Amino acid sequence: MLLGGRYILWSSFFFDNNDMIEFYGMDVTRMVRVEQSLRESKQKAEEGAKLKAAFLDNMSHEIRTPLNSLLGFMNLLQDELSDSLTEEQQFYFDLIGQNGNRLERTMREILDISHFSSGTYKTKNIEVDVGEVIKQIVADSQPESKAKNLILEFNNTDEKMVTLTDEYCLTQAVTHLVDTATSIRPRAVLMWQ
Repeated sequence: MLLGGRYILWSSFFFDNNDMIEFYGMDVTRMVRVEQSLRESKQKAEEGAKLKAAFLDNMSHEIRTPLNSLLGFMNLLQDELSDSLTEEQQFYFDLIGQNGNRLERTMREILDISHFSSGTYKTKNIEVDVGEVIKQIVADSQPESKAKNLILEFNNTDEKMVTLTDEYCLTQAVTHLVDTATSIRPRAVLMWQ
């Protein structure tokens, strides 16, 4: 109860004969104000996290759009010159493509972290064939692995391994495992059992 600008918490007690009630008031103004301050701070932090996510969304778009143009034109140029490229020139084109893809993936990961930390990412649990996800990641990673003179294989049975999960999160987790494996080992073999 607010009384004269102060918050009072009232408690009542009956006397033994139940014919009288005694009230005690405790000043909880400080506790209430601390709680209000914490709620306001939490709300500001949540708003800040959403603003940060929006900023990163915009920044990601502003970087990825020209990056995709650069990579697209680089691929067109590489295709046009493919017959006349020396081995060293081909290596440089491949290196540009790999680093461009790495930069694009880094931007996507920064965006993901922002969405996870702000609570704006909602998982979508669906039935996912884990083997198919891994096969696709291994296929997508082959150019980079070959450029590093690595062998990347995925050995599994043809039996489906379906689980209920967020496909995007699973893909990110396996991609990080593959990236780590191919960065430290001369031969990376993924086995699903």
